[in-house]
Amino acid sequence: MPIRRLPDVLPLLVIIAVAILVRLALAGPGVVFDNDLPQFVDWNDHARDEGLLRVYATSLANHPPLPLTLIYLTSQLYPREAASVAVRLAAILIESTLVGGVYMLVRHRAGRAAALVTAAALALHPVLLMDSVWFGQNDALMTLFIVGCAVALDDGRIRLAWALFGFALLSKFQSLAILPVLIAASVPPLTSSHWRELFGGQTWLRLSRGVLVGGVVFAFGLLPFLLGSGRDVSRAYFGSVGRFPGKTVNAWNFWYWTTAGRGNLLNDLPFDVKRDDTQLDGLPLTAKQAGLLLLVAFDGVVALRLLVSCKRAIPLAMAVICIGFFMLPTQIHERYLYPAVVLLSVALFPRRRIVDWRALILFVGFSLTLALNLYGVLFFGASDAALDLPLLHALNIRPVTVAGVNIALMILALVLYVGGWPRRHQSPFTNF
Repeated sequence: MPIRRLPDVLPLLVIIAVAILVRLALAGPGVVFDNDLPQFVDWNDHARDEGLLRVYATSLANHPPLPLTLIYLTSQLYPREAASVAVRLAAILIESTLVGGVYMLVRHRAGRAAALVTAAALALHPVLLMDSVWFGQNDALMTLFIVGCAVALDDGRIRLAWALFGFALLSKFQSLAILPVLIAASVPPLTSSHWRELFGGQTWLRLSRGVLVGGVVFAFGLLPFLLGSGRDVSRAYFGSVGRFPGKTVNAWNFWYWTTAGRGNLLNDLPFDVKRDDTQLDGLPLTAKQAGLLLLVAFDGVVALRLLVSCKRAIPLAMAVICIGFFMLPTQIHERYLYPAVVLLSVALFPRRRIVDWRALILFVGFSLTLALNLYGVLFFGASDAALDLPLLHALNIRPVTVAGVNIALMILALVLYVGGWPRRHQSPFTNF
């Protein structure tokens, strides 16, 4: 590396080093989420004993191939006695890479100072720390590709965006949530000067090429596991669907608020109270059907706003749509707001020396509510008791209160985006 470039790279290296060291210091014996880490360790043990490509046939693994592969590789550095740390090492390294990627992106758009502030906020963010260190989850891997997809779309690089979407699907099935934005942003805006292009052959050719690239990436990533595990590999994408049939699964969202916490699948109430396939009072719909309809309507509004705007700001659109995915459907887990928080951090500084106060409000708001959600799940499980922090306990702040704040923030996010959020000008479409 040339010496003259060292001042440019040094802040990034320091931030990544701090992110890794802080996470490693917290990753020893102590607080862990018992529902996740033991099964990750079990899946990895089967991969080490029977072969990585046979992991779906020899275990009950139901996560996509990419995170299982990274866990397998990092586990080679540790003895089996330290399996829990080995599993979390992959999440820690990926999350630190995500922090570095956000630094480079924000620096390109808003300068070094803004990049340092954003990356430092993520490096020490309690949500990111809890997710990788104590939950041992791989949400950072999916988010890394989602952020890359959003930036590629914002620059008009459609095929690259779809390729990154293919990698996101190989990381977590929940990345499917961004599909409405991906499709809407892959076609020209529906304006007076572009509406003929929307229905022209070039539009559909561009979109089909993007879908093809994404499909090829996904197929090549899945193929080795399909050959090794056979049809059991389908469990990576369908094994979790319907596995937790509750109105919510520890997510303090719309369904937590409307049921006052009684709809949380993991509480001690009878199953009939929590299940999402029972008809709602006064409506010819189940909670599951109502949640899907709400999500379709929410996504439709965001996608339509994209289609009628020449100045699109795709990271903001993806943040809003990820918020809707966390808040509206049933069967949602507590961590599913993670990508939205990171995407909002990217939107904090639209250009040099400019702070978008609306993005700042949403970033701070959802950072606090998600941190409380993760903290509550880690230390109190499915209890609806007041959170045992001095100020919150004194104010009798309960999970249902936080869920209500999340609803208000979701509505605010949609209004701000649809109602004319400042947008960076959309670059011309390119081939790649």
